[in-house]
Amino acid sequence: MPIIYNKLSRKHPGKPEEGQKWYLYCKTVGMVDEAEVARQIADETTLNPKEAEMAISLLRKVILRNLLEGRMVRLGDWAYFYPTIQCEGAATEEEAVPARIRKLAMHVAYDQSFQQELDKATYISAQSLARKDGGEGK
Repeated sequence: MPIIYNKLSRKHPGKPEEGQKWYLYCKTVGMVDEAEVARQIADETTLNPKEAEMAISLLRKVILRNLLEGRMVRLGDWAYFYPTIQCEGAATEEEAVPARIRKLAMHVAYDQSFQQELDKATYISAQSLARKDGGEGK
């Protein structure tokens, strides 16, 4: 199924002096929860859905533990997770202390082969779906 998009007219946040421009954004068609992901994994493996669900739960626990210990987590050759800090800037090195940290977050990055798979996506406008006229291809 193609990726569905909508169009939105707005100013570029980084260039407020420019006029409004049209941008495309993804329109999702729903969410797949952990149980459904587990069912889909079970369909592709010898695991049953409950075993797949447990594996997903343990993956979350292991990734979180390693991030909190300052490690990156690499999953095969397709993705890695690493911790990032969002903090207030300080005028001096001495003032750059943990109390200025606003948030510890996780970043997910993926490699070129994963991007190449994403690049195979096709697109259709939400408007054309509503009109049921076949839409626009990539």
